[in-house]
Amino acid sequence: MPPCDSSHSALPPLGPALERGLLSLSPLRTAASAIDQHLGMNLFAGPAGAAGHQYAKWFVISAAQWLAVAFYVGLVSVTLTLLVFTDLAFGWSSTISLSTDRVSGLAQVLATPWAAFAPGAVPSMELVEQSRFVRLADPPPDSVRLGGWWPFLFFCIVVYWLAPRMLVLILALLRRQVALRELLLTDPEVVGLLERLSHPIITPEARMPEATAPPAAPPLGQAPRDDGHPATGIIWNGAVDDTAAPALARAAGYVISGPCIAASSVAPRIEVPGGSDRLLILTKGWEPPMLEFHDFLEQLRADAPNATLIVVPANLDADGVDTADRDVWAASIAQAPTSRVFVAGGTG
Repeated sequence: MPPCDSSHSALPPLGPALERGLLSLSPLRTAASAIDQHLGMNLFAGPAGAAGHQYAKWFVISAAQWLAVAFYVGLVSVTLTLLVFTDLAFGWSSTISLSTDRVSGLAQVLATPWAAFAPGAVPSMELVEQSRFVRLADPPPDSVRLGGWWPFLFFCIVVYWLAPRMLVLILALLRRQVALRELLLTDPEVVGLLERLSHPIITPEARMPEATAPPAAPPLGQAPRDDGHPATGIIWNGAVDDTAAPALARAAGYVISGPCIAASSVAPRIEVPGGSDRLLILTKGWEPPMLEFHDFLEQLRADAPNATLIVVPANLDADGVDTADRDVWAASIAQAPTSRVFVAGGTG
C-alpha cells in the first residue's frame, strides 16, 4: 500500500476558468469588474487587502454616507419647514396590547442622550396618554397638545439618524485619505516619479573648483610717432578708399608713401615692399577684430620681421575713430601673440 502524501489535498485545486466562472456569479463582483474596466484600473475587483481594493472600499462607503447625510439633512430641513408653516398633530396606536407605561418608558429611554440639556424634548406620561389614537374612539379633546411630540421626533432624527451617518462619513473620509496615500506610495508609476524627484539632477555646488579669471592683458605701449620715415599703407577689407587713406593716416600722425596695398580675409597674402620698417594697417573700427586679422598680422610679421605694425581703426567717415571702438581693438591686439603691434590713437 503506497504511503499517504499529506502534501496533496484530497480535492484538486480549482482551475482558473472555474474560479472566474464562480466569481462571475457574484453581482457585486461583476459590477466591480465593470467599473474597473471603465476606469482602466484595478481597484474595485482587485485582491482583498491590496491598496487599490482598500481605497475603492472606503471610496464607496464615503460616497454612500454622503448620500445618506444629504438625505437626512433634507429630512431635517423639511421637518423644520412643516413645523413652522403647518399645524402638525402626532399620535400613536398599536394593534398589540401596549400600555401607556411601556410606551412612555420606551420614549424615556430613547430621549436619554438629550434629556439633560433638552428636558422639553422628553415626552411626559400625560402626553403619551393623551396622544393615543383608537380608530373607533372619539378624537382627543385637547388636540393642541398632540403637537408636543415634535421636539422628541426632531431629536430622534438628528441623534439616531443624522449624527451616526456623519460620524461614519468622517471615519470613511479619513480612511479613504489613508488608503489613497498607500495607493499612491505603492503605485509603480508614482514610485518611479518619486525616485526621479528624490535624486537631484543638478547640484548647487560645483564639482570642481571654479577657475580664476584670466589675468588682464598688459596695456599696449604708446604707438611710435612719425619720425620722418613714411609708412607703407595697407587697407584691410576695404576699410577706406585709397583717396581717404592719406588723410586718415595724417589724422593719426603718420604719412603714407605711395599707393596703399589692399588686403582682405579672402586674399590675406600680400607682397610687402622691401625696406619697409613701418606698416600702417587701416581697418574698420566699428567691426571687432576677427581671427583672420590676427592671422594676417602673424603673416606680416613673418614677411617683415623688423617692421613695426601700427593698426589704425577708422570710423564710417574715415576721419578718425571712436574711443570705445579703439579700446576694443587695443584689448584684442594686446592679447595677440604677434610682437611690436600697436594701435594708433593712444594706449590700450
